[in-house]
Amino acid sequence: MYYQKIWDDCSEGEKLTLLHLAQDRLLSPNDPDIKPLLQRGLLERAPDVHLMNETFKQFVLLQCMSGGLESIEIEARRASPWQALKAPLLIIFIGVLLFLFLTQKSFYNSSLTIVTALTTSIPAFFKLLGLFQSDGASPKA
Repeated sequence: MYYQKIWDDCSEGEKLTLLHLAQDRLLSPNDPDIKPLLQRGLLERAPDVHLMNETFKQFVLLQCMSGGLESIEIEARRASPWQALKAPLLIIFIGVLLFLFLTQKSFYNSSLTIVTALTTSIPAFFKLLGLFQSDGASPKA
């Protein structure tokens, strides 16, 4: 009941901050909701930033499971500056690569060599990994 009142008093951004801290123990230093949460005593700083106690952490995780925060999370991702820059940067990167492939013969040749080496080394890599796996999963006769 007490935690529900605290949760209801939090803004959507604060709820998202609490959720990220409960799930991953990671926060952005630029998160504007950290200071108000610290002032209200919902977050503590000793030795690192964490929720006020373990039972509140479990409550926050339970709120996540019950839903409601998915739409907030999706909206926060849409508002992210990275989302606006991702497509133009990808187009520029592909354009530069195409330009180099078409105009620079040596770049094309060296890239082709590297791609060939990588594709032929993939089976060898997995075979090497297979040497380190135990045979406990295979049935013995």
